Amino acid sequence: MYLSQSTPSGLFNKVQFDIRMYFCTRGAENMHMMSKTTFSLKTDPESGLQYITKSADELTKNHRGNDKENTTGSMPEIPDSPYCPVTSFLKYSQKLHPACDRLWQRPKDTFCEDDDTWYCNVPVGEKKLKSFLPDLSVACKLTQRYTNHSIRATCATILSRGKYNYAQIKAVTGHKSAQSLSIYQKVNDKEKLQMGQAISQSLTLQPSLPPSPKRQALEYQYGHEYTSSTDIANKSTMPGLEGVDVEKLFSDFDSCEASTSVRTCTAYAMPTSSNPYVFNNCSVQSSRI
Repeated sequence: MYLSQSTPSGLFNKVQFDIRMYFCTRGAENMHMMSKTTFSLKTDPESGLQYITKSADELTKNHRGNDKENTTGSMPEIPDSPYCPVTSFLKYSQKLHPACDRLWQRPKDTFCEDDDTWYCNVPVGEKKLKSFLPDLSVACKLTQRYTNHSIRATCATILSRGKYNYAQIKAVTGHKSAQSLSIYQKVNDKEKLQMGQAISQSLTLQPSLPPSPKRQALEYQYGHEYTSSTDIANKSTMPGLEGVDVEKLFSDFDSCEASTSVRTCTAYAMPTSSNPYVFNNCSVQSSRI
């Protein structure tokens, strides 16, 4: 009902929410100044996908007129979806009052589905735009009263969890530094579980990472798969070394005691909270635990 595309107020809410989400707008800043020409429809030449982009880059707190980088998002279509943001935006644009140049216009109280105009020749004020999501939260009876900035924070969080880097996210949000984006880098329980699984894989010697650049370079240099001393120690028998006790040969490297000749697990400094010990090429026998 409150985001229905079949009513003037619902369509108004739906398009405004989409614009705030995809373009990561800051609160109500410059929202009341947007016009019918602020956004434009474009088509990707490779995929043929239609999308909405900003045709004019408004001045915001994080992006000023003398900045060279173009800061803007992109709102692509979702084919065959009733929630397609491009379809909603185009319908909203067609229903705007022709005599009013502002993008956000007051919805009519009474209307007919076939009316050419669903909105009044009156722009929505800045105060009303500032209370958009708080009012919508109350109307929809959400668990809490959200602010407009909640949409911006959600957008930045989605991009962060999508593994986009700081430079890419800043190109959409307009933030000037990675530090200002760090507040959106929230780790959820699923991500913590994945990190725990990564630790488990490492402890159980299950390979989860590609070969290191050093190992790849050695393999390229020798023209075949490079075998380190650790790999040799993990093999019981090897061609050409039959009859040799390999385990005994490399037994000196199994110790984790400090040594001047073996640097397998040598501690050079007392551990601190900021500089703890790190296990490196150590093997732990279950009988010693």
